[in-house]
Amino acid sequence: MRPDQQLLSVLPGSGWDNLINEERGLTIDRERYTLCRLSSDGKLLLPDDVFVENLRSSNIELTSDVFSHFTNYTSLTSYSMNTATDVKMNFASVSGDFSFEKEYIRKAENVNRGLTVRSQLRHRIYAVHQLPDSTLHPRFRNRLLDIAAHLEASNTTVLFNTSDARRDAITQGGEYTGKHFGALVDHIRAAYLADLIVRDYGTHTVTSVEAGAVIAKVDSLSGSSRLLTSSDRLQLRATASSAFMGFFKISTGASTSNVEQSVGFNLQTLSNCTHLTQRLGIN
Repeated sequence: MRPDQQLLSVLPGSGWDNLINEERGLTIDRERYTLCRLSSDGKLLLPDDVFVENLRSSNIELTSDVFSHFTNYTSLTSYSMNTATDVKMNFASVSGDFSFEKEYIRKAENVNRGLTVRSQLRHRIYAVHQLPDSTLHPRFRNRLLDIAAHLEASNTTVLFNTSDARRDAITQGGEYTGKHFGALVDHIRAAYLADLIVRDYGTHTVTSVEAGAVIAKVDSLSGSSRLLTSSDRLQLRATASSAFMGFFKISTGASTSNVEQSVGFNLQTLSNCTHLTQRLGIN
């Protein structure tokens, strides 16, 4: 590796627990560099089982969002993962609602009783993708083989395609004994090992990530912000964007005071709590 090159540290191929939005154990072997592959700009040394799309540009995205309830809050780093697995029913919604990020928003909302406003600057530099035929990580592969061995020993398909009466006989030690009891034990063992995989490797595997940087400012507003109309909330987003850029002394073509005057309120007077966070991504 030349002095002007570095290893890309933002990589797919890990497990992901979508309930708490946290990374888990490696599912592919992303530590192999036998092919000595480089990114298109020649600056990054890549593992054998990933490829990189260069997104580098001078454009930095500025967005502002208004959230009326913490359950609508979207993660800064795992939005696509949560969206893809969001399940809504008449009586419940299942998604990644237990992250520390969302927990902070919930607590702030319960205290201040108002809307939540988030402004963010995002710079995408690389998109890193996992190859379809990637090599499984040895530890993850061994765990899967253990489960497969127990399923094969239990002959699960035959055992659980029999009639209910025959399955009852197996579990009650009636018609079937010995070999069938051992098969049932193997089946239970396989289910247990599968649960351990979910615990250690999460509910999903990450196949694509973006490398870059994001910095965000979150304002938890007072209860009076609930009285704002839909039109006011749209203008609130403009105020938040202008104030956020002003925080970094960056010109947007419209001063914060002018935007606030057109909206009719000051963001600072509504904000009871402000949180600033950043995520960095290349090395």
